[in-house]
Amino acid sequence: MEILLLVVLSLAIGFFAAILGIGGGVILTPTLILLGMETHIAISVSLGGVVLTSLVSSVEYLRQRLVDLKLALLMMVASAPSALAGAYLSVETPGTVLEKLMALFLLAMAGLMLTDMKMRMTDRMLSLERHVKAKDDTGFSYRAHLLFLLPIGMAAGFTAGLFGIGGGVMMVPSLLLSGVPAQVAVATSSMMVNASADVSFLTYLARGGFDLSYLLPIAPALMTGAYIGAMVSARIKPHHTRFMLAGLLVFLSAMLLLR
Repeated sequence: MEILLLVVLSLAIGFFAAILGIGGGVILTPTLILLGMETHIAISVSLGGVVLTSLVSSVEYLRQRLVDLKLALLMMVASAPSALAGAYLSVETPGTVLEKLMALFLLAMAGLMLTDMKMRMTDRMLSLERHVKAKDDTGFSYRAHLLFLLPIGMAAGFTAGLFGIGGGVMMVPSLLLSGVPAQVAVATSSMMVNASADVSFLTYLARGGFDLSYLLPIAPALMTGAYIGAMVSARIKPHHTRFMLAGLLVFLSAMLLLR
């Protein structure tokens, strides 16, 4: 029964991860912990799941030509070293401490998801003028403000390694705040999340804190959900789902704090 529940949840997590560009770990990690999995194992399994969901969604978004490759590569360079540092710290931190820190982080991210994204950056220093033309000939023109985004990328990478969450829950709102269009933000975040999750997952793997038997049952569901989500994302407005995600993060945070 628990395996069936995990499979169903994984399908939904993969779907919402692709639509929102978040990787899904921000939901998967606390869910696994609340279902009784040891914290470090839950983080490593979640990172493995994020690697799969972000890879599947990134490939589909690349096919749709929605990824800003230059911006994604810059964010990957910023996030990868901090993801490594976060993963090393995570391995050395007691599980109970990680749980409480994660609960507070989830609350903060719920607040970020509910933030009005209408303000725009005006400072042109260290900004890139970008143009993305999607496969359906939709054009996007915008400025990416690196002075704002690169430190966020570093922070997202660190929390990805520390909590096994991917970092997209920080990146997507920040990209939107910087002025990147929603579809491009989601697609670009998915690619950046894959890089930080790869680094974090390999760190856990090298330290011996991963059990493949936990990931195998849910991997197909995560990947299927991510593929479906990426396929239909153009028809779904991200703000229609972010309120639901924010409510879920508050619930998971409360459950972790009350454990």
